[in-house]
Amino acid sequence: MGLQGDVGTHLWLTRGMAARVGVSLDAVLHEGTLTRADFAGMVTRCRSCSQPADCLAFQTAGGAACAEAPDYCANRALLAELQDLG
Repeated sequence: MGLQGDVGTHLWLTRGMAARVGVSLDAVLHEGTLTRADFAGMVTRCRSCSQPADCLAFQTAGGAACAEAPDYCANRALLAELQDLG
């Protein structure tokens, strides 16, 4: 596995990306739709991302929730699944 980013940074990037696309990680964790292991996997995938600055810029762009995460997001598919459940 390649170089991974800081856990704390990517924890917040993962949570922020979910919020930006309208997914409440707290809610899906509470409902059991997403397990803690699933969430840990999301953070791990995020840590392998080569574009954290782009991710942060996307998240801070403002405006309403976006329809989907950017193509470069390692959690894009899972976030889309969670959107469909909501």
